[in-house]
Amino acid sequence: LIWWGVWVLALPVFYQNPILWVASVSPVFVTLTLLGFTGMPMLSKSEDQKYGDLEAYRKYKESTSPLVPLAPGIYDSIPKSLRFLVFEYPCYTTYDRPEGGEYQNLDTKQV
Repeated sequence: LIWWGVWVLALPVFYQNPILWVASVSPVFVTLTLLGFTGMPMLSKSEDQKYGDLEAYRKYKESTSPLVPLAPGIYDSIPKSLRFLVFEYPCYTTYDRPEGGEYQNLDTKQV
């Protein structure tokens, strides 16, 4: 979010020199890298492997926003179909519950 704040502060300069709009690539690149490739997915996968079988962890993960700081009560009131607006994506959860079974990691599930 800091990169986006710096970008917003630099907007007046961008209007003075249009070639500087190329600098807009930086916050987009950092955001995509952290949310989609390295930061959040890798951390979530590691946490799910360690704690995915704990009920308290699953409740915590379901009631806590992964990136945007929101109170659990507010976050719980957001419908799951709209949680992408606060940067919660399906790739951040690597465990699921088979019918009538225990929680398992998707990585260790047998086909």
